[in-house]
Amino acid sequence: MQPRSAVQPAPSAALAPPPLPRTGTTLVAAHRGASGHRPEHTLEAFRTALAMGADELELDLVATADGVLVVRHESDLRKTTDLADRPELAGRWRVEDLALAEVRRLRARERRPALRPGSAALDGRLGVATLGDVLDLVDEHVARGGARPGVLLEVKEPARSARRGLPLADLLVGELTGRGVEHASSGVSIMAFDPVFLRALAPRVGLPLVQLVDRHDPFELTTDEGLLEVQRYASGIGVHHRLLAGDGATLPTRAHERWLSVRTWTLRAESTFLPKAYRRRAHPDRNPLAHGDLAGYAAHLAGLGVDGLITDHPDVVGPAVR
Repeated sequence: MQPRSAVQPAPSAALAPPPLPRTGTTLVAAHRGASGHRPEHTLEAFRTALAMGADELELDLVATADGVLVVRHESDLRKTTDLADRPELAGRWRVEDLALAEVRRLRARERRPALRPGSAALDGRLGVATLGDVLDLVDEHVARGGARPGVLLEVKEPARSARRGLPLADLLVGELTGRGVEHASSGVSIMAFDPVFLRALAPRVGLPLVQLVDRHDPFELTTDEGLLEVQRYASGIGVHHRLLAGDGATLPTRAHERWLSVRTWTLRAESTFLPKAYRRRAHPDRNPLAHGDLAGYAAHLAGLGVDGLITDHPDVVGPAVR
């Protein structure tokens, strides 16, 4: 997650998609799948999340050189794949430098091996998934009798991709339309940090859009005036969980008054990622594997009125808020 451009006035013709349904319950979204247990963004991570009862699957999208949307947090493949072990791909380390056939050769690696050695034990066994692979997995889950999960699609760095000749909006709309899931009842939502991208996308899709806000972003997006602007093109807002501390605790109420849903990210069980009050050790850096009270923190956020919690550990967060 990283900051994007400041909010700008929305064009008067922009129409926000229909609001997300509010059921009074807190949805649990598996961040890049159950990435506290399996290498992120792999089909195994998403399968594990579904087995844990996640309500939604969250994933990030970037594009290959031949215009296929693949599921990676960033275009740099060096941190989460075995690219360094592929001499035939030397000098090409971004997704957009490679065709899909080349990306398919790569094997996934755990991003945080010191924190998650169990997940790291699967390094080299799992491939890189495409958006189509994940949507197929969802369909298979439903065909076996499972409830259809929501799918949260975060579009990464659309302006940079466009400069490379890869218009992510066109690629995404084309794929969703081709699969017949471009309508609000499909359970698919689209997220991004870039408000310019979301405003341009709003008239093109009938899907809920979610404006993401990092703690380093311009905070006018979460002011009352900023929320009014967001309401013109989006159905929800997704904020870093630290933005809900202190005075930020009023954000869910203020957003709901403007018919905006609120999600927060990313909830991780390791103490080093939790607020001090929920750490189980005074110095988590001395024992980074120690888990804190993620369940208690999740319950606190749900109590603020947050509609969705995006977490690496849906197995912990789910029971805490249901």
